[in-house]
Amino acid sequence: MLIYSNKLAVTPIVTHVAVKKISQKLNVKKIVNQIKEIVFFYNKYFKKKIKIAITGLNPHCFSHERFSEEEKIIKPAIKKIKKQPTEKKQYNINQHVVYPKHGVGKIISVEKTVIAEIETNCYKILIPRDKLTLTVPINQQSNLRPTSSINQINKCVSILKTK
Repeated sequence: MLIYSNKLAVTPIVTHVAVKKISQKLNVKKIVNQIKEIVFFYNKYFKKKIKIAITGLNPHCFSHERFSEEEKIIKPAIKKIKKQPTEKKQYNINQHVVYPKHGVGKIISVEKTVIAEIETNCYKILIPRDKLTLTVPINQQSNLRPTSSINQINKCVSILKTK
């Protein structure tokens, strides 16, 4: 469930769970995956980068135990998400892109894949020259770029002709 506007999104990580059982259902992987989904949603539908705030349980509220959700779950999730590269550009299915050392390819799909126990969205890119299909995580697409437009190519050719 995602409750959103163009300025704010709120999503629960666990729902319909007794307060004393929430810490059993809450984990780093769930928080990281939920953040990725929100970022992907805002990039796709609003074409904007967002700031993320994570709120959680008050570790002192309703708890007489020594377990702190904030220390054991929420802070590690924040550290994990901060280490991951941010999404650069949104490409569409059937769009041609250039991947270094392989050349021009075509994005054939966007799929969810689990990498190191983290669910992430990936581009499937068909490189016909090498008869190869690449899987590139969307948040690690720094090597990917769009193909050059005819204007860019003409400008390069004119520069090369002058030299």
